[in-house]
Amino acid sequence: MALEAKDPGGRNVAEYYDRCQRLYSWFYSGRKSLALHYGFWNEGTRTKEEALINQYVEVAGLLEPAAGDRILDAGCGVGGASIWLAQHSEARLTGITLSRVQLELARKYAARYGVQDRVEFHLANFFHTGFPDGHFDKVFGIESFCYSYPKPERLFEEMYRILKPGGRLVMSDGIMLRQPRNEREAEQARKFCESVKMDGWSTRDEIIRALEDCGFTNIRTADKTGEVKKSVRHIYTLGLFVVPLLYILKLFRLASKLETDHYLFMGSQKAIYHAGLVGYGMFYGEKPPQV
Repeated sequence: MALEAKDPGGRNVAEYYDRCQRLYSWFYSGRKSLALHYGFWNEGTRTKEEALINQYVEVAGLLEPAAGDRILDAGCGVGGASIWLAQHSEARLTGITLSRVQLELARKYAARYGVQDRVEFHLANFFHTGFPDGHFDKVFGIESFCYSYPKPERLFEEMYRILKPGGRLVMSDGIMLRQPRNEREAEQARKFCESVKMDGWSTRDEIIRALEDCGFTNIRTADKTGEVKKSVRHIYTLGLFVVPLLYILKLFRLASKLETDHYLFMGSQKAIYHAGLVGYGMFYGEKPPQV
């Protein structure tokens, strides 16, 4: 299936991930999780890889994937969540990404882990997927729906359209906890968005209201701000070592400005998290059985 991929929000999200995916692959993703997200450090969690997989477990708990389900991973990265769900359920997974680099890796990993018969990946924009109405039983996104901020209803309308009646939506992402109190906080939030090509932030209440306005019911949320604290610290510490290396590589034209700009992300994410400006949440909603 050929699906057109356009960048959301007027920013070059595709180029960002095309250029920066190697940073995630080299310095962050685990071999089992293939993850790009923060992960949940629950009681007893010992490693980052466990934290990353904990997040898959919680998403799966809300999705409840069943045999025959068609599930969309909206913003799939290199396919880690889709592959993990295929390994732990009998559902059929479809992942979409804007990045050609991620698409190639996702397909390679699906073959490597032997799930290519139940997992497929496409280049597509999740605002305009091209899928038929009611095509999926369930939809989820892990740290991808933030690219719909500050107007998440643009995305939720499309997710509602492609869900079957009675279908489920699960979202796991960073959220704004409060408005900046001063220019310094506003600048730190702006730097974070600039570094990862986001258009802004949405609060928990704004996300809930957008879900309701698009027709979703039985909406539930969970505050996961505390569970990502160790990953925030880990990413910041990692940046202390990675950023100098990137600048050396840039001198030899082996690293791009998009990659070196990651110092904005690694530093600002810690600052805005510890200031209580941003946190992390999970969201669940259902398309009514009869619509």
